[in-house]
Amino acid sequence: MAAIQRQPYQGTHRKLVLAFDIGTTYSGVSYAFLDPGEVPQTLGVRRFPGQEGAAGDSKIPSVLYYDKTGRVRAVGAEAHLQHNVDSAIDEDWVRIEWYAQFKLHLRPQSMRSLGTGQTTPLPPNKTIIDVLADFIRYIYTHAQRYIVDTHANGDLLLKSVEEHGIDFVFSHPNGWGGAQQDKMRQAVVLAGLIPDTAEGHARVQFVNEGEASVHYCVSSGLAKEALKKGSNVMVVDAGGGTVDVSTYVVKSDGPICLEEIVQPDCALEGSTIVTLRAREVLTARLSGSLFGDPEDIEEIVRAFDKTTKHTFKNPHEASYIKFGSIRDSDPDYGIKNGRLILPGRDVASLYEPSITKINTMIQNQQKAAGGQVSTIFLVGGFAASPWLFPRLKSFAHALDIKLSRPDHTNKAVADGALSFYLDHFVSLRVARFTYGVQCFVRFDNANPDHLRRAHQGTRVSEETLFTRAFNMESKGLVSSRTISMEILCYKGDSPNPQWTDSEPSMFSTLCSVKADISHVPRVPLLGPKSTYHSQDFSVLLSFGMTELKAQLSWIEGVRALVANPTDWGIRSFPGQEDSAGDSKIPSVIYYDKTGRVRAVGAEAQQPNILELAEDEGWNRIEWFKLHLRPGGTSSDSGDIPKNRITPLPPNKTIVDVFADFIGYLYACTRTYITDTHASGALLWASVERNIDFVFSHPNGWGGPQQGQMRRAVINAGLVPDTQDGHSRVQFVTEGEASVHFCVRNGLATDAIRDGKNVMIVDAGGGTVDISTYAIKSGVRLTMEEIATPESSIRLHTQVFIAKLAGSRYGNAQDIEEMFKQFDRSAKPVFKSMNDPSYVRFGSMRDRDPDFGIRNGQLTLSGPEVASLFEPSVTAISDAIARQGRSASHSVVFLVGGFAASPWLFSQLKAYVERLGMSLARPDTHTNKAVAEGALSFYLDHFVSVRIARYTYGVEIYKDFNPYNAEHVKRSHRISTQPSGCRVITGAFHSVLGKGTQVSEETEYSRDLFRESNVPFDTNTIPIMCYKGTSSQPSWIDVDPHLYSTLCTVRADVSRVPRTPIDGDNGIYYRIDFSVVLSFGLTELTAHLRWKENVRCAFFWYVA
Repeated sequence: MAAIQRQPYQGTHRKLVLAFDIGTTYSGVSYAFLDPGEVPQTLGVRRFPGQEGAAGDSKIPSVLYYDKTGRVRAVGAEAHLQHNVDSAIDEDWVRIEWYAQFKLHLRPQSMRSLGTGQTTPLPPNKTIIDVLADFIRYIYTHAQRYIVDTHANGDLLLKSVEEHGIDFVFSHPNGWGGAQQDKMRQAVVLAGLIPDTAEGHARVQFVNEGEASVHYCVSSGLAKEALKKGSNVMVVDAGGGTVDVSTYVVKSDGPICLEEIVQPDCALEGSTIVTLRAREVLTARLSGSLFGDPEDIEEIVRAFDKTTKHTFKNPHEASYIKFGSIRDSDPDYGIKNGRLILPGRDVASLYEPSITKINTMIQNQQKAAGGQVSTIFLVGGFAASPWLFPRLKSFAHALDIKLSRPDHTNKAVADGALSFYLDHFVSLRVARFTYGVQCFVRFDNANPDHLRRAHQGTRVSEETLFTRAFNMESKGLVSSRTISMEILCYKGDSPNPQWTDSEPSMFSTLCSVKADISHVPRVPLLGPKSTYHSQDFSVLLSFGMTELKAQLSWIEGVRALVANPTDWGIRSFPGQEDSAGDSKIPSVIYYDKTGRVRAVGAEAQQPNILELAEDEGWNRIEWFKLHLRPGGTSSDSGDIPKNRITPLPPNKTIVDVFADFIGYLYACTRTYITDTHASGALLWASVERNIDFVFSHPNGWGGPQQGQMRRAVINAGLVPDTQDGHSRVQFVTEGEASVHFCVRNGLATDAIRDGKNVMIVDAGGGTVDISTYAIKSGVRLTMEEIATPESSIRLHTQVFIAKLAGSRYGNAQDIEEMFKQFDRSAKPVFKSMNDPSYVRFGSMRDRDPDFGIRNGQLTLSGPEVASLFEPSVTAISDAIARQGRSASHSVVFLVGGFAASPWLFSQLKAYVERLGMSLARPDTHTNKAVAEGALSFYLDHFVSVRIARYTYGVEIYKDFNPYNAEHVKRSHRISTQPSGCRVITGAFHSVLGKGTQVSEETEYSRDLFRESNVPFDTNTIPIMCYKGTSSQPSWIDVDPHLYSTLCTVRADVSRVPRTPIDGDNGIYYRIDFSVVLSFGLTELTAHLRWKENVRCAFFWYVA
């Protein structure tokens, strides 16, 4: 579904907008560069320090560590790094996180608290504004670094917007108002993002999370089917702390215009509350257990919050909380091998109050909208829960409302806040409270004159001003130099509040407005008792966009003046719901002993599956893709550990395993689309029988691998085994997919210039693929491959056996757990040889100081870890140098999962800069550069010329020449043809040479002929591939292991008239034909062509 078409930016200079989502549990930021005449793109900061191992994770934990002096020591994901956790314990740092609820220190008094003891105090000498400023400053700093590292010439790009300043958008819960916006703006000033001036303040805007979410749904295009004129839609933003519900009517569907029709609702019932309930239940449940002390409870609660809570989906199945090592057991309390087992119904009970409250809010919103709500969009981090989603969907269905879940980048609020700034879809909002001022009224015993203000529930547009006229009197001859008015907010239920002392707790001061009127001429007036001055003025309230603005106005001479206003103020698979925005799954499959698939991807890593796999002896298959690798791929470095490429299950081929995995991905894709899009089931049904597929593969793969992958697609049932079905499957190398990604997402715009050469380094989990392209600009952008692409296998692994020899943790089970944890956490975040790395594999009780093991974690020195990277860094650097020798380059783009490594990036950046080039990392860490680039390859088709990686040709025979030494050397292979000619077999005839630039339209052919003593109906020709270094390979027996049969082309020539020829050895038959090779897109296509009754006929075969 295409996103809503955004209009080009109408400004006169480049601008940068940053949209912050400061969440209770996780926070993120999105951004857009606005260039005059260009359509702005929504981009996300998808890489933060300490989070390099979280593929595509676009948000960081809302956590800060302060030391005793009040200095910030660690923020976000870095606060979870083990060396920071250890330092925090040793040095008694103060931890401010979700359970301390630093964000919730801002909440209005009308919003209920979490309960006694849950909102912990702030650090000494720190206000909530100080803490918020520290957190905002950290996010802003790393957003800047991300832009510099991600965009080509990112440092120049960032400097280009400094002159005019950066605009900021901050989101907040629906229940927040001016007081909270004011504190947030103060924090932005304190963080140094803007100056403390009216102009600086004007660069900060606010939007509530409900409105940000509806903007996300509209701008992403996922809500397009539901946005029909006159329909009512509801947005439920279920986040970490709050759940925000808003309802809108679609006033226009071209262009989109929405109006809020019900007061937005907000409740403190997010996923955090589920964890707080779990803490209470677990503390009581484990009282008396070996693991009931506060340290263990804390670890168990963290494990529940990180994994179990997000993957729970069935109250009839037990849930597992993995918190310790295989030695941690207490059977009486359901603890086995470091896992606590909880009945599913107990886990479900933790969700129930939140689900009930959300259902109530949905029902109330529907009633207030007259019962006319057609669609609910469920977004936010809590929306990923596979238990919450079906419960809410079932409830909505009972109300005859469709519910879909269009989030799952976990960036709905940040992306939506940016769309709020750019697109401005909502034109009318509902006032949540009653606003007014405290004033004096003339006393009238019979009929008091009451100040009447705009009522709660009033629908207000952005242009509307709500005004009331007032008069201020001052005694004496010296008139007042200022007018000062307090704007009050009434949060009670009365439609016409009159006296502030009737419900004093319901009134609060929202802000104060002051105006300098010292220059206004005033005439003293004579009153009954003394002289006084009088000033008439008006209070003006407007909602601007979502932020209340208060102004004072008065008449000065014959013109009206207004005092300066004071403003107050982002993808899902089963088993991976705990990985915010994670768009890829592990390539893992479990088969049982009968060969049946039992678990795939992230589901294969869940504790209950691991338990079953161990008990029932299932086969775990991982890294299975490497079973397909060509024999010529460089793997002789020994970097592939033998125990990693697991053998295939009994009676299963690699095609079978691929088919099972592809079938799983396809089924999950179908579920995701039907759950995510409005009317998703109808949308899927409309295309299900006519889907095209694009598969990426390493640069080093070719026809044989493509053939096996196509067969797997057929076996998986995705396409029929027909010519039409085959044509619906296309292939693209990972290098070419990556360059399409770089161009398509706009992050490479400044480097994509006519005549420039760019290099793409796709550093993945198994292979590193390098390609080089020349930019050719004309009517449309095209690229030409100008160097032979390279591919190598570089698996960065760790073997702990030697280090732990003699330790009680040197057994196979512990070593395997250490390897997994190193690969998952320590390896992706390693960035300095000066810092140790920590591999957490057990519980607090696991210690062996002589081997560097403390509190369940192994300590590795910086040089030890760096040595593991060195073979990969050297191999990639050498390949970059080789590619660089083919042409001059200006930019190298580093993409792929391994590109996230801060150590790899820093080492390659330094090397590339020594070569006179720059290195950018435009992956955006959805970790989807290849998948999204493969889609761009299908849609955009930027690359028009490619380099032949190998030499392709056919085996032929040559006429024997007794004076040719090469012929004489092979005289034992002389044979006589039906025509009587003496020939030598085993010669190679090149059709397409290695290194040749080939366009998609160009055909490469060689004329051949075939003789036979009898007429033949079928002509069969094997197409061969030579992978050696010779530029003119002639004989197959020179390097026989470098020749392989790519495919075989067969043609029916039974209809070709054949005339008998009288030769030296009698009658024989001959047919003249051509072998034709073309590259199509990236897939080699082979044809046979011949003349038939004065016309040209051909038979083709796709390799």
